[in-house]
Amino acid sequence: MQKLILSLLLLTLAQNANANAELSFTSLKPLYYVGEYIIIDLQENLQQPSRFDRVDLWVAVELPSGDWLFKTPFGFAPFDPKPQAFRSSLDTAKKTHRIFDSEVISGLGGDYVFYALYVEAGKNPLTAGIPTYRSNIATVATTLSNKSLRETPLPAPNSLSATAGEQQITLTWQPITGAASYTLYWQEPDGSQRNLSLSGTSYVHSSLQNDVTYTYWVTAVSTTGLESTPSTTIVAMPQLPAGKVFQDSLADGSLGPKMVVIPAGTFRMGDIQGGGYSNEQPVHEVSVARFAMGQYELTVGEFRLFVQATGYKTDAEKGDGCYVNLDNDRSWEKVKEANWRNPYFSQTDNQPVTCISWNDATAYAAWLTQQTGQQYRLPTEGEWEYAARAGTETKYWWGNEASHDYANYGAENCCSGVATGQDQWIYTSPVGSFAPNSFGLYDTVGNLWEWTCSEYESPYQGKETQCLEQAHSDNDSLFVLRGGSWSSDALRMRSTNRSRNQRTIRNRNCGARLSRIL
Repeated sequence: MQKLILSLLLLTLAQNANANAELSFTSLKPLYYVGEYIIIDLQENLQQPSRFDRVDLWVAVELPSGDWLFKTPFGFAPFDPKPQAFRSSLDTAKKTHRIFDSEVISGLGGDYVFYALYVEAGKNPLTAGIPTYRSNIATVATTLSNKSLRETPLPAPNSLSATAGEQQITLTWQPITGAASYTLYWQEPDGSQRNLSLSGTSYVHSSLQNDVTYTYWVTAVSTTGLESTPSTTIVAMPQLPAGKVFQDSLADGSLGPKMVVIPAGTFRMGDIQGGGYSNEQPVHEVSVARFAMGQYELTVGEFRLFVQATGYKTDAEKGDGCYVNLDNDRSWEKVKEANWRNPYFSQTDNQPVTCISWNDATAYAAWLTQQTGQQYRLPTEGEWEYAARAGTETKYWWGNEASHDYANYGAENCCSGVATGQDQWIYTSPVGSFAPNSFGLYDTVGNLWEWTCSEYESPYQGKETQCLEQAHSDNDSLFVLRGGSWSSDALRMRSTNRSRNQRTIRNRNCGARLSRIL
């Protein structure tokens, strides 16, 4: 058996040099004394269980005598040529099996080696030959002593702390006098358990998933190998820092819109300054969870990718078109074809896309969700105002006085939407033409009205913090738009100002900005 296992192992290494192991054991100490407890788990790390058509999971332990015991559903037993039934485990990837759970007793001293591998269903790997193997061979070894440890266990390490960062968690704890090493344990987001032996009292756990929880605890190990009781557990979540700009990858390897991490917080929503409209009342506190928001308004180039990939027809194309400025001379034409296809926009990918309805913006968000595996949607009205204010309580994020130095607005009335150092805007300006607010968001004031996912109500009664899903709305449902546009006056582009429209309406003043759940 030993020669066969070695042969299989060499074959596994040769064929899986660059592959993740489908099977792995928890690690063990080199030596256990009488009275100590041993727990051995076998972890199935299947990413694509469907690639195994019919397999059995074989688990065996080589005893100090050289004899073999094989794991069955009823525990270890002398070898029986019947298939060892574990096949149901393949229905769930990353499943854990408790292989051994016992206290060391006197008389079992010696070396033990545990093995596990997938075998072709119904085949005996001892007699059928190498072709029966279907995975790596997992191994773990330890030695049991026939002696008891006559020492007092070390105290549990205390003051275990965790500091979360981007894709990493830094763990520290107080040193224990007499400890030769420490064992750090953690539970992965999928529930599997890992551990690591360390000589120091800190560890940077890196290459982690953001926005998922990891659970940690630590023990002290004496010079004789006796492990202390565990410390208290601590839960930590690595995450992108506030203000971080990131882009999710699409299915073809290209990148999605630039998103900014917005910190969680509570703010006063509504017309704090006074002088606004009645639908901006009452002023009330709203709490917003951490989320990400588009750094810019949705652009022509980004929306064009969606249209080309899906053949999507917008409400403008399915209906009677939309008025757009085609020649930049204040002459408005009604076009049947959507503006990301007409000649005026063909080379202006960094312009915000206009004339998109709530349906169109929601369809783009759903496509982006499918492409990235992350949850994109339009922001709620509460999220929008919180992000647009960026911690301020003034009319605009820069203060209480409107200024063409910070926003593109008023062009329809006075033709003077001016970006510093540029010609006058009489329509939309390219995204990022003005300075961002303190959250790092551009054009939250002016340029285009931005759709939200919240249903309109006046006065505020709670819908501003909710999304009305498309399946639960109809063509008469009114959705909130925020931010004003290139044609709005100063009153309309305040952080608190609200507009609304039906979900099929498209307008030369309307665009969108996405949010993403973190």
